[in-house]
Amino acid sequence: MCAIAWTGDSVIVSTTDAAGNVNYWWQPKDEQDWANQLVGAPLFTTGKFNIYREPTMAWTGNAVIIAATDFLGNLDYWWQAKNTTPWNLQHVAVNATDGISHVDPAMAWTGNSATLIASDTSVGALTYWWQAQNTAPWNKQVVGAASQPAIAWTGQSVVVTAVDSAGNLKYWWQSPEKTPLNLPQTVASGGGGVTYAQPSIFWTGAAVVITAVDSAGSLHYWWQPKGGSGWNEQLVAGANGSVAYSRPSIAWTGNAVVIAAVDSAGNLHYWWQPQGGASWNPQLVSAGTENYIKYDYPAIAWADGSVIIAAKSFNNEAELHTVNYWWQPQGESTWRPQTLATYAPLG
Repeated sequence: MCAIAWTGDSVIVSTTDAAGNVNYWWQPKDEQDWANQLVGAPLFTTGKFNIYREPTMAWTGNAVIIAATDFLGNLDYWWQAKNTTPWNLQHVAVNATDGISHVDPAMAWTGNSATLIASDTSVGALTYWWQAQNTAPWNKQVVGAASQPAIAWTGQSVVVTAVDSAGNLKYWWQSPEKTPLNLPQTVASGGGGVTYAQPSIFWTGAAVVITAVDSAGSLHYWWQPKGGSGWNEQLVAGANGSVAYSRPSIAWTGNAVVIAAVDSAGNLHYWWQPQGGASWNPQLVSAGTENYIKYDYPAIAWADGSVIIAAKSFNNEAELHTVNYWWQPQGESTWRPQTLATYAPLG
């Protein structure tokens, strides 16, 4: 999965390449060309195969911050101050065993600290780290037993969603001036053969919004208004026969919630709903092809009047083909594509 954000003057994208290196692209406002940098290459230990998993990324207002776990279970963090070239590296969590430990990292910037959350498969724990601005140490807290976390910042509180071992979709929040995350609410209960997975979370300014898929592949949406205690739910798109959805991404444009997801045929879809709306408006962003291109999990964001999406494509042998970018200016219905990188088949 790609990560995407808007800095105020550039679109930024991060993802791994075919060799497992973490890469970073940026495109300044009103320009068409993309610049690229290598952020980090995994360390190789004798006799152990290792690559980075997909990164998470945020913009602090004066720096890009990126985090990723490698296949040895180490969680790494990089930052690059605005208008500088070197990437600074910190090891947030080091797995001293041979097994895979930390996976599924998610990150947010709170205005004065970087916050990271990831599941630790070695002990089944959801772990949260934070690092105050201009300080070196990472503070650590075990949140609970869950995986597949997503994190956001409301301006006052860190909010987290994740899935427990029974397939229940859970929600945690951190009250202002408090360190611990509160005991979780249940957003949606698993049971009766239904479980939830692959959530995404965002703050609109008036509500926390979450999207996730159920075990049938249907795409759901929940929201809780500021100060509320219950969750409202809508079906965004139902699974239909051989078509199911996976790992959605959610964002807010200022007047609409927007969601992107890929179906089981590798087609990239987009939905939007105006604030207070009761139904979702769907669009096909780009179709996968039967013989070659299948899109992977997308990332969506809002950038200076346009919805922006990044996603990888793969061939039928699951080899990375391209890193792709689309944008749609507000009020238009056409998606404009660009290719950030193309990779040759391994064979």
